[in-house]
Amino acid sequence: MHTNYTASDLLLSAQAFALMPLFLFVPGYVLGWLLRVLDFRRRSLSEQVLLSTPLSLAVCPIATSLVGLSASIGAVWFIYGCCWAIFPVVLAFQARGFRWAELRVSRYTWIALGILAAWCLVILFSLVDLQIQDRLYSSVAANDYGFRVPVTQALAQKGLPGFNPFFYPGREVPLRYHYFWTLLCSLPVRLFGIRALHSMWGATPWCAIGLMSMI
Repeated sequence: MHTNYTASDLLLSAQAFALMPLFLFVPGYVLGWLLRVLDFRRRSLSEQVLLSTPLSLAVCPIATSLVGLSASIGAVWFIYGCCWAIFPVVLAFQARGFRWAELRVSRYTWIALGILAAWCLVILFSLVDLQIQDRLYSSVAANDYGFRVPVTQALAQKGLPGFNPFFYPGREVPLRYHYFWTLLCSLPVRLFGIRALHSMWGATPWCAIGLMSMI
């Protein structure tokens, strides 16, 4: 059966996108709730949702690095596991005083959500390889991702401290390059066994979500 690489990449990237809230939404929500960041508990549900992704983007990469370097990858998973366990408890606690009126979405909010969805689709379509009949065309971002994807895969395989996947003179050489974002993208690769390429593609639209949430 002939494989359409564009459709396959879009599907796998969408799956990775759906997994990223575990790392780019839930931790920020739990952090905001527990530490009362930006008066989190007093804000409406929609404001809490908007704050969660920027908080995750701001905290999770450096926290993952610090914990992984000072302790172990097991400690990293323990912290994320605690966030995932606390998240439904917090939701259940909030549901006690929940008012259904908070679910009402204005026309302008629907427009904003539509723009965001379209933006995420444009991002994914601009990243994946485009197959036209028997020809395959790489995106303009391929060169950049050609460096970052191997770094993500190396971090997923070996953990911290990172090593250079392009240079091996008989021993592993420390990675002397910033890797906070690739470190975060390596977590679903390690946990779910997805490809590093699709993990990075699926995570990229979450930067757009974080930006629009702050705006």
